[in-house]
Amino acid sequence: MSSSVVEKVRQLVGTARDGTVAVLGSGITGRAAAACFRRAKIPVTVFDEGKIPSSVTAELHAAGADTCAEFDAEKSPVLGKWSFALPSPGVDPKDTFARAFAERGIPFVAETDILAAYVAMPKVGVTGTNGKSTTTALIYEMLRRDRAGVELVGNIGRSFFELIDLDSPQKNGLLPVMIAELSSYQLEWATELTPDVGVWLNLSENHLERHGTLANYLAAKGKLFGRQGKGQWAVLNADDPLCQSMRENCAGEIAYFGVDLVSESGASIGLATGEITWRFDGMSKIFQTKDSALLGRHNLANIAAAIAAAKLAGASDLAVQSAINEFSPLEHRLERVGEFSGVLYLNDSKATTPAATATALLAIKDGGYLGKLRLLVGGQAKRAPWSDVAKLIEQDSMELVGFGADGARVISEIKSESCPVNAKTFTSLQDAVRYVRSVSQRDDIVLLSPGCASFDAYSGFEERGRDFKRLVIAE
Repeated sequence: MSSSVVEKVRQLVGTARDGTVAVLGSGITGRAAAACFRRAKIPVTVFDEGKIPSSVTAELHAAGADTCAEFDAEKSPVLGKWSFALPSPGVDPKDTFARAFAERGIPFVAETDILAAYVAMPKVGVTGTNGKSTTTALIYEMLRRDRAGVELVGNIGRSFFELIDLDSPQKNGLLPVMIAELSSYQLEWATELTPDVGVWLNLSENHLERHGTLANYLAAKGKLFGRQGKGQWAVLNADDPLCQSMRENCAGEIAYFGVDLVSESGASIGLATGEITWRFDGMSKIFQTKDSALLGRHNLANIAAAIAAAKLAGASDLAVQSAINEFSPLEHRLERVGEFSGVLYLNDSKATTPAATATALLAIKDGGYLGKLRLLVGGQAKRAPWSDVAKLIEQDSMELVGFGADGARVISEIKSESCPVNAKTFTSLQDAVRYVRSVSQRDDIVLLSPGCASFDAYSGFEERGRDFKRLVIAE
């Protein structure tokens, strides 16, 4: 981050001590930001587009917000008094909510800008449509085995604002080594992100309801690399054409990961052996994945990306191999719920796009299964095609079970791809689980991989996944 931007951010924070900060969004980021500003005795008002529940208002006040308000374009703008506005990642820059501040000349400061100005830039930043959390956590495990002070931050791990002390910027010798998962929403608001290592795992259609076009989505992700310089690395998926298309936009150096990759700098996946060979600066090292608990070839790609990032960030070979062997799948990501009457139940609630569901199906196929696979899909559908899922459906050995607001629509779309699969639809996840429990037999697999958002019935994919696990165990 350039010194001019650091000084601008610190100046805005300084002026806020005599004014107030508008935090846009009352979710996790909004609450953490309010607490951070109030620790520095900076007045905070938290706005939201919708009505803020009383329980959230109480939590915001407890966190330090002076006032909480439902945004009203007609009434809210006594907007001249705000020193700056801090947008939560979920706030769309194009919405009336954000535009009302922008049109009155009130500057925006992103959470990552404040982090870089008062603590440090993340050492490693990870983005992509699928696999971000697993890869970020794996890189963290590889690096923390070698050194103290490694922090897992962003969408998993600690909030950025937990590390920020606005009264005492960190000294160079005390800087944490931060490994950050970064979504397109966070990147869209960021001013200058220059991690030493930026990782782009893959890209498929997602969040188009916000970004509008795939090109806009691509551009948001690409902000992770556009300001890097010499000695800073972009780690790109050599097997993903969309990732490859961003090579010319990378301002630093490039390393790759991919299947049978031949490159001076990169992590090459041997599908036949499960070995991953890291080649860099004329040297090579083979890492084994046979003891890894991560399922499927997509996780081989995640492991390869993690190896590349961790090695470029300074991890030892021993730490990398140890992390591969000992790492457990994260909750809601092809998580094994258990076997009941010989039926295996897997929770992949994090799969909120059809592309993620297709990835889960490939992982199950790679492992093989003896009985029938029952796939639970549904929730709040996104603007994304189901054609890749339809190609993986095997009529005689699979059954689709739809649930939630768009379960029937999803199944209809899959069937429209000339896929005459057996299917049933239920109003709720509870009814869907009750059904699969009643018909599944020994050696069958029940996979919750919805391919949809969860907001029709849940606060997020986490609540949906935990409800699935509760229902499986309780039924």
